[in-house]
Amino acid sequence: MSTVAAPHLPTTRARGRFRARALSLPRPRAELAALLVLAGVLNLWALSRNGWANEYYSAAVRSMASSWHAFLYGSFDQAGVMTVDKPPLASWVQVAFVKIFGFHSLSLLVPQALMGIASVTLVYDLVRRRFGRAAGFVAGLVLATTPITVAISRHNNPDALLILCCVAALWFVVRALEDGRTRWLILSGVCVGLGFETKMAAALLIVPAIAAAYLWVAPRGHLRSVGQLFAGGAGWSPSAWRGRCSSSSRPRPTGPGCRGRATTAS
Repeated sequence: MSTVAAPHLPTTRARGRFRARALSLPRPRAELAALLVLAGVLNLWALSRNGWANEYYSAAVRSMASSWHAFLYGSFDQAGVMTVDKPPLASWVQVAFVKIFGFHSLSLLVPQALMGIASVTLVYDLVRRRFGRAAGFVAGLVLATTPITVAISRHNNPDALLILCCVAALWFVVRALEDGRTRWLILSGVCVGLGFETKMAAALLIVPAIAAAYLWVAPRGHLRSVGQLFAGGAGWSPSAWRGRCSSSSRPRPTGPGCRGRATTAS
């Protein structure tokens, strides 16, 4: 008695492509996972104990979450009498969380903690790219366990976002040093501009080092590197000057005055 073998159904192309992509994904790095867990514990553990942290910025976020006019101009009060003493980008991030989860202390502090974790991840990767995984782990560990880094990641001052923007700018510069593409410098400039919109000139401290490093390496020649740096500056300008333009163009009778000052803010 003869048996007939069951027909073999060929794997579809879509399934084959999915399997190939899954196999091509990099394996999770144990040291990076350990850094994320450590940073998460340090930044998020018992976070509610900090309450409203800097109440000046907490009140400003509540005002911005209640009025689009106050949101646009970074106003401290709902009437739009005075702005806060910093550009509004960090407060805007907190306002987004407040809109989603409601006005609560954790809606203000959790975004800060996540920014700290993201900064640790970027520091690990940018150092790993140049010096290997062990060096990346050490760099991320140093940032994650530095006391002031943990402190600002558990507070609602704008410093956590400032550090994230600066680290992201450096990460893009490292990518530009690898392949010499202008787009990485433009993205780096955008991050510097976002840092400027977070804490103004504090974000510019990294610019001389970025320019010096790129001109020193000059992956596509010194003359072209100068042009690429100017392109990066063009990426910085629109985001950095948004707040200044909106401030100068607001109607004087209705626009808030510049600027209030937080007695406990850095």
